Amino acid sequence: MNKMFARVVANKKARAGLVAVGSLVGSTASHAAIDTTAAVATITEAGAAVLVIGLAVFGVVVATKVFKWMARAA
Repeated sequence: MNKMFARVVANKKARAGLVAVGSLVGSTASHAAIDTTAAVATITEAGAAVLVIGLAVFGVVVATKVFKWMARAA
């Protein structure tokens, strides 16, 4: 019976400690807003470069297929 009582008391203390830590963390206002404009601009610029490279690769693949098709037809 004493072990069960000790376990209940330990659980109550642990819960009280978690509540105290949660209220402490929730009450501090040290979080600043994050400015994402620079990151978005960088990603947008990278997206444009990837698009250009993708179009160039696609053009090479299409040109190769057309060349092989014409060589086979001749």
